[in-house]
Amino acid sequence: MRFVFSLIGFIALLSVETAQAQILNINTRDVTSDSSNYWLGWFDFYFEVDNRSPTPDEDASLLSLEATLDLIYVSKSHAYYLSGDISHYEATGDPVISTGYAHVRIDLNRKKRLSTELYTQFNFDHSRHLQLRYLSGGGLKYRLVDREEIEFDIGTGFFYEHEKWKDLVIEDFYVTNNMIKSSSYFKSNIELTDHVNLAYITFYQVGYDENIEALRNRISAQIQLEFEFSKHFMFMIEGIIHYEDKPIIPINKTIYGIKNGLRYKF
Repeated sequence: MRFVFSLIGFIALLSVETAQAQILNINTRDVTSDSSNYWLGWFDFYFEVDNRSPTPDEDASLLSLEATLDLIYVSKSHAYYLSGDISHYEATGDPVISTGYAHVRIDLNRKKRLSTELYTQFNFDHSRHLQLRYLSGGGLKYRLVDREEIEFDIGTGFFYEHEKWKDLVIEDFYVTNNMIKSSSYFKSNIELTDHVNLAYITFYQVGYDENIEALRNRISAQIQLEFEFSKHFMFMIEGIIHYEDKPIIPINKTIYGIKNGLRYKF
């Protein structure tokens, strides 16, 4: 049994929005080894409370909380993934960003070049007025390249999506939308050197909405660069971008985020 936990939170965070909770989350760490019946795990946590009020009558406080959990159980033939994230930032009592998601995925016949994926996910993004998004589906994944230092995968499938959005104009009014969408992705994991690893994934999701009699398109991309500078420590840089051509409510079509930090591994 082998555990890997991220115990040191992100030391710096620059993010306009958290795009990761907006898309179907696919863990970039696929498991194809011959070993079985073991666990892998990652945990990131960041917390800050700050009160710099200049006078008793002027409130200037900050609350920041971010936690991420990834667990993988590897059996002889399959792999089971659990991923979750919650982020909450508020200044002077007013929420600025509040997002979260939970994702469960099963990779059937994980050792084969062509495998099957089943998944389900819940997420919210109150800062963008998304009260709930639920999706569930499945598809096929094909491994284009499988070498010790390079891995390339493509995947495609379908999922059902339910969304509930808070109206921007009418108070206490919500807009719901139900669709079946196709989802395709390209994923890579490249070991640049013995101490530097590059991971990348991009999605394209599309579905026909009868309410507007048009297609809704969604494109998302995520890149992560890891620098391992000791046996237990690595420095990480991650960038995310997300574009949706026809949002359910009139919000920004493009969001992005950049963050970096330290990870402790043992």
